[in-house]
Amino acid sequence: MNELEHFTALIQLISAVNFAYIVPYFHKKVYETIFNEEKFYSDRIISFQDTMAADLESLKRMKPRGNGKEKKEFDELIGKYNTLNVKWETKKADTESFVDWVMNRKGFKSLFLFASLFCVIDLFNIAITNVINANFLFVFTHLMAILSFFYVIKLTYRILISGWKQKDDDYCYKRTIRYFVIAFVIAILGALLNEWMLQYSCTLIPYWVKKLTLILSVGIPFFPCLFTFLFIGICVQFINTFTKFNTRAIRKEQETLSTEKQRFEDKKQPTDSVEWKQKQSTKTEVKRNKK
Repeated sequence: MNELEHFTALIQLISAVNFAYIVPYFHKKVYETIFNEEKFYSDRIISFQDTMAADLESLKRMKPRGNGKEKKEFDELIGKYNTLNVKWETKKADTESFVDWVMNRKGFKSLFLFASLFCVIDLFNIAITNVINANFLFVFTHLMAILSFFYVIKLTYRILISGWKQKDDDYCYKRTIRYFVIAFVIAILGALLNEWMLQYSCTLIPYWVKKLTLILSVGIPFFPCLFTFLFIGICVQFINTFTKFNTRAIRKEQETLSTEKQRFEDKKQPTDSVEWKQKQSTKTEVKRNKK
C-alpha cells in the first residue's frame, strides 16, 4: 500500500470535487459548456424553416387568378410547402426528444456521492495502513476497492439505461448509500474471514490484486468526472450526426421545392423580366451617349 501515499493529495483534490458536485447537475453544466443548443437548432433546423417560410410568403404573393392549370400548379406547390413544414416540425421534435433523453436522466449525482464516500474510506485506508501494519486492514482495503468498482459499474449502468428516470433524488441517494454500506460490510466480513482462515493456512495476496487495488483506489475517485465528460461528448456528437442524417431527405426536398418555386416565378413573370432588362439596357445607352 506504500504506492498509494504518492496519490494522497490527488485523491483529496478529486474528493473535494466529487463532494461539490453531489447536489448540482454537473452533467448539465458540462452539456452547456461543450454544446451550444441554441446555435445548433438555428443551424440545423430553424434556418431551413425560415428559408422555407420566406419562400412560401414570396410564393403566396404571386397567387394566380382563375382556375386554370397555373392555379392548380400553384396550389400543389403550396401544398408541398405545407407538408414540408410538418416534416420539419416532426424532425425537430425527434431531436428535442433525444436531447431530453440526454439531459433528464438520474444517477449522475448518485455516482458522485458514491465516489465521494469511497474517497473518504480510500484516504482513511491509506493513512491507517501506514500507521498500523495489519493484514486485516490490507485485505479490507483490497476488498473495498474491488467491491466499490462493481457498484460504480452498476450505477453507471443505471445512468445509461435511465433506470432511475421515474425516481426522485432522495430514492437515488438512499439507494447509493445502501450500495456503499453493503460494500463496506462485505469488505469487513471478508477481512475477518481471512483472519480466521490464516489460523489454518497462510495465503499471500497476489501481486496483480495489489496492482488492481492501486489502480481502482486512484481511478474510482476520478471516474464520475471522466464518465460525465465522455458521456456528454459522445451524446453531443451523436445528436449532431443524428440530426444531420435525419433531416437529409427533407433538406433535399426543400431544395427541389425551391427550384420549382423559381421556375414558377420565371414562368409567372417573364414580361417583367424582359422589361427590367430593357430598362437596364436603355440606362446603359443613355450613359454612353452622355459620355
